[in-house]
Amino acid sequence: MPSKKFKKTKLDAISIAAPTILHCPTVLDVLEARGDVLVEMPIADSVENAAAMIESAEEMDRHLMGSI
Repeated sequence: MPSKKFKKTKLDAISIAAPTILHCPTVLDVLEARGDVLVEMPIADSVENAAAMIESAEEMDRHLMGSI
């Protein structure tokens, strides 16, 4: 179930420009809300978080893109 912050929002896509430590939880929330994500680089603060985001995007058939 999507987090409360995106629960009542219909998302097409969102751009995340926040401290890197916040990327993973925010990306996962957006993906759960069925949105596509553009996230600034680096996409995650660890390899494990990056892998979790990529896996989630693939499972949900959503786009996860990094911006330079």
